Amino acid sequence: MAMYNLCKKNSIVPFIDLNLGRSKNISYYQGISVSPDGVPICPEGLRMKTNGNDLRRQYAKFRCPLNNGGVCSCVHPCSDSKFGRTFSIPMESNIRLYTSPPRGSDEWKTMYNKRTSSERCNKQIKLDSLLEICKHRSTKLWYVRLYLILMLQHLSHWNIQ
Repeated sequence: MAMYNLCKKNSIVPFIDLNLGRSKNISYYQGISVSPDGVPICPEGLRMKTNGNDLRRQYAKFRCPLNNGGVCSCVHPCSDSKFGRTFSIPMESNIRLYTSPPRGSDEWKTMYNKRTSSERCNKQIKLDSLLEICKHRSTKLWYVRLYLILMLQHLSHWNIQ
């Protein structure tokens, strides 16, 4: 949570994986429980679908998982609305779970993939090329070695036929 608070204070949007091994379902109000990854579970036991965020009010919105084209096809509907059950959770209640953009959305997946690709690149530079093991005394030698590693990395990603 401290990392999320620091990012929020500095207007940074964090894309950090959840550790689901240490989490459990959270009981919420109105007969709804929330899974470890922050998705509400409807009374039928199904995971609700994200319905975006209301950034003006700072709420994460969820809707009935059986809503098909604006009509809920639930056998035992838990709401009188033909749209089905909707549920909003204040994003401030857990800024780790309710991010903007919402976890699992296409925008979140795109940004997360960019983050993981940069991490793979850094791992290749540091560990595979043994950059940190070298004992150079001069910063010029560090830069020469780093530039050579970057050139080799660039060449290795070319598709030479």
